[in-house]
Amino acid sequence: MRSPATIPNMVTLEPGGSAVIEVEFEFAQFTVDNAPSGGTMIAVPVGLDCSASNARTVNPSDGTLPPGEWTFFYEHDDYGCAPGPEGHELFAGVNSPLEWLDSSLRVTGAPNGFGSIWAVSGAVASSSCTDAGGRAIELASSGGNVGPVTLPAGDWYVFAMESSGGQPSGEECRDAGLVAVPYGEERVFAWPAHTASVTVTNIPSISGGFLGTPRWRIIASPNPVSNNCGTNPPGGAVTIGSNSHSSDQVSGSLAAGTWYIVRQRTNSTGGCLTAAASPITIGWAPSYTLDFQGSLTP
Repeated sequence: MRSPATIPNMVTLEPGGSAVIEVEFEFAQFTVDNAPSGGTMIAVPVGLDCSASNARTVNPSDGTLPPGEWTFFYEHDDYGCAPGPEGHELFAGVNSPLEWLDSSLRVTGAPNGFGSIWAVSGAVASSSCTDAGGRAIELASSGGNVGPVTLPAGDWYVFAMESSGGQPSGEECRDAGLVAVPYGEERVFAWPAHTASVTVTNIPSISGGFLGTPRWRIIASPNPVSNNCGTNPPGGAVTIGSNSHSSDQVSGSLAAGTWYIVRQRTNSTGGCLTAAASPITIGWAPSYTLDFQGSLTP
């Protein structure tokens, strides 16, 4: 609280006597531009939150508070208590309008093929991919790069799921976890990279000849690989399974993306053979099977 704008005249107080001083207290008057709707604006002294015992409800179009520094929140059933301006100083009398800044979320690399991309507030849901109770916000109808979408500030669970009646509804769900959206800022969130298990079958054998038992491995390369590739893996290549195989099937994992699957001989002069279906695309399915001489199956 601040001292009154006008200090009353001095009074003489005799020993043992009493006196009355009348002080006119002037409140701070203000409005809030761009205020959210559908909920309740709350003001608390700096350092406190919505649960404070001295929290005050504010009318954004005709606010009145004691002069001082205040922090503002906006409480709504769909997203809890969203933070707003912090430490805003109000003076006695009429103040300039306080502006409520927009917050937004942009998502990059969201999965395709699993329906819409959603956000539900961590204040009203315990996790992603659960019943959002009709409170999920659809960020986009498909994956890829999403937004920016205006959201109240706070923590939001972001996930992909089919839509029914304007809300998430389905068995399959891709969960990106909890994403913090700061007040008055645009949060850019990169969806975590997806890795799938990959099994390569029907791998052609290599005859040993006079050089002894041949050694080979299955590699995944982001670029085409020539037949005379030598014995070292090309730049950026990933080995599926181990470095030496004799069976016609191997298993491993690959990150989402486009890959050339190649059998590489690792002894003698080397040499590479590219799978018939290459290049293949690893998407958001949990596992894939590649027939080396045929096709890819999710």
